[in-house]
Amino acid sequence: PGTRVWQHRHVLDLDDFKEVNDILGHQAGDDMLVEVARRLRGCAPTADVVARLGGDEFVVLLTACPDADAIAECIVRCLHVPVTIQGTVLRPSLSLGLASLGRDSVGASELLRQADISMYAAKAAGKNRFLRFHPDMMTALVQRTHMEAGLQLAVARGEITVDFQPIVSHRMGQVVTFEALARWDRDGGRVPPSVFIPLAERTGLINEIGAEVMALGMVQLAPWLSEDPSRSLAVN
Repeated sequence: PGTRVWQHRHVLDLDDFKEVNDILGHQAGDDMLVEVARRLRGCAPTADVVARLGGDEFVVLLTACPDADAIAECIVRCLHVPVTIQGTVLRPSLSLGLASLGRDSVGASELLRQADISMYAAKAAGKNRFLRFHPDMMTALVQRTHMEAGLQLAVARGEITVDFQPIVSHRMGQVVTFEALARWDRDGGRVPPSVFIPLAERTGLINEIGAEVMALGMVQLAPWLSEDPSRSLAVN
């Protein structure tokens, strides 16, 4: 009576693990996973569960643990120590998400989901780190998912437009090139390029958007380009 059992879930995913399999082969990848599991058990000897969820994703479950953050920090630090796999020195890197069951009781699946969301937030923040779950992460995920869904249809809906930045030749004193810059006009507003361009690159939509910008640029500047063969259009 009077004691609270705290439950913490750490979900971690190795950064760029696919490159180990692609470059050194699947046996090297398996050796890496075994070493990661060994180090995990060393960092969390009191853990109730240390398990591999699949692929290069692991989970650590702790109950009655006073300082889950310290263990998370230990895991990130210990796994980043170099290891020799088949004669090659590798330095594992991981992104770790931490979720805790405290006053706000949630189910086991929701706790695991929160740890998963914070793990992806750690990846987005630069990898090789841990982040504790915060409700803002869920809001950011919903917004990002909504934006990605909109970007999938942006070209078809005619929402991708082009701004032209003139490039002036100091020697000639006149515009010799225009740089075509992609812009996304959505729901009566303009989404900043710093927001949608990285999303387009991450999802592979940048190719479709780039082709649209090139086509629009050539159509809109066709008369100007045809006047002088030395003029050109640059697509950013």
